[in-house]
Amino acid sequence: MELWARTSPLQADSDGGGETDGSEIAAGGDPLASDDDAASVFTPAVAPGHERVIVDLRVPFMLDASVQLQRAAEIDGTYELRFSGLPPADNIVIDPAPNDAQACYRMRTTIGGATSDWSTPLCVTPRIDPLAPLVQLSLLDRVTKRDQDVVVRVLAADVPDGSLSRAVRTMWPAGQRLDLDPLLDPTMAQSGVVEMLVSTKADFSDTSWELYQDEVVLPLADSSHFVVYAKVRDVAGNESLTATLSIRPIEVWPHETIVGLRQVRLQKKSAVSGDITVVHARENSKPEVIVGHGAKVSGSVRADGVKVKLGGAISSTVFHNTLSNHGMVGGSLLKPLFTPVNVALPDFPEASACGKPVTLKHGKDSWLTPGSYGKVKLKSGKKNNPTVLTLAGGYYTFVRLLMSKYTRLECATACEVRVAKQLAMGPSSYVGPQGDATPSGQLELFVGAGATVGNGSKLVARLFAPNATLRFKKKATGVGTFVARRVVVGTKASVKGN
Repeated sequence: MELWARTSPLQADSDGGGETDGSEIAAGGDPLASDDDAASVFTPAVAPGHERVIVDLRVPFMLDASVQLQRAAEIDGTYELRFSGLPPADNIVIDPAPNDAQACYRMRTTIGGATSDWSTPLCVTPRIDPLAPLVQLSLLDRVTKRDQDVVVRVLAADVPDGSLSRAVRTMWPAGQRLDLDPLLDPTMAQSGVVEMLVSTKADFSDTSWELYQDEVVLPLADSSHFVVYAKVRDVAGNESLTATLSIRPIEVWPHETIVGLRQVRLQKKSAVSGDITVVHARENSKPEVIVGHGAKVSGSVRADGVKVKLGGAISSTVFHNTLSNHGMVGGSLLKPLFTPVNVALPDFPEASACGKPVTLKHGKDSWLTPGSYGKVKLKSGKKNNPTVLTLAGGYYTFVRLLMSKYTRLECATACEVRVAKQLAMGPSSYVGPQGDATPSGQLELFVGAGATVGNGSKLVARLFAPNATLRFKKKATGVGTFVARRVVVGTKASVKGN
């Protein structure tokens, strides 16, 4: 632009008329003619101190500008001259002012023969403790999607000694000077943080000022994402800027499709799409992972001992200490493997159900609200008229879940189901999201005793049964994440990650 306008790149005002080149060009003027200039208005920044006000004139150093700075007690009061002349090299003017009395400032500049209008007045109040305190939020521990509440640490300080540059950030608007430590009076007092506001609402409409404490327990507002807001106030009445903490509860399920705490066994012609891990080594030296005749693993395997039978295959890397391979391994063979293997596992919630039993008759449909129930039993339906129990969403506890042939347990929205004892799915049954959808994370199952997915049945979920065996029977299907003490994938059954 400088070349196009034939202006000097070394001068902000090439014609010396009092208006910057950029301002003249934007207004349609001639940056090389001084007679059409209007002096630019520069607005200073002001910050309170102890018996003083710090004023940053903010006049570009390339301009040969003269400044007039005035002060009044009120924004529309009578102004008196406080500074006149060329700006100091650092643009900073220290104006003595009494504590606890408002001081309003305005400024105008004269460049060449043009004098600007007065800037918009800005008002501050000097105090012995003029600085707002600082506040920062952090988490005391990780937050998972099943937590009922979250502990937030509230760290606050009323201008810590030796950290005045941090305090300046609360005084000056964003993006302005942050290097004013030498200009701040070191005798400024620290009155101390005494109150706070903490909320999950940005306007703090659901809370009021309370005594400051360094830890706050808040209910988990949303399972996917929420924001915590906080402000603190010191004895002098200075309020901090609002601090924010964005919280996104983490997934605690492993990335593997199948995790066995003790063993995983694939029977003949079964298939697993995804990784397999066995956490512990067995004391009897038998293999922890057995890939049966014609069984396929499309992923990696991690286990102390691995056995691949004739016709069995593992497509990716096998991490192991011992390997008996009569099939095919498509990836690398890596050892040693240190056990127990480090795997992210969910916490196992308590499941002491004591509510009334639920029995659904042949071919009937019913809707169940969240709560604690006794034995839940679905009697057999027909292929074209299954028995269907729909869970509204939320938390459920069952003593047992027993499903006969042609039955369905569906989650309308996200569900967590805790089964204190047995989960038994009969042949051709279904458990998962409503409408046979694929997001397995919509249903989380925690099973205390055995879990069986019947012949030709389908389970779409995340399942955790740390003290039991999970068994997929012949031609059963699993979609999601499956963690159990022992996992058996039956003949021609298939399990895949979501």
